[in-house]
Amino acid sequence: MNKKRLSYILMSEAGIGIVLLAICVVFSVKEPNFRSALNISNIFTQISINTVISVGMTFVILLGGIDLSVGSVISLCTVLSGLVITN
Repeated sequence: MNKKRLSYILMSEAGIGIVLLAICVVFSVKEPNFRSALNISNIFTQISINTVISVGMTFVILLGGIDLSVGSVISLCTVLSGLVITN
């Protein structure tokens, strides 16, 4: 297998993972506190909601019941939650 074909396969299969790893390395070098357990816990806490929603949407799309209203419902719930919290 030539190098061009191998690099294409690598980038198409693991491109996002490689970019994420590169970003983490750059941030860790620039800011030593980035590698702290508290920061990693904070990042996982912030992405947990989007992860749950994306897994659910993946199943919906795979089963053929594509529903595009989820984004608008989440936006509405976010605005209403903000209003309830502030009042």
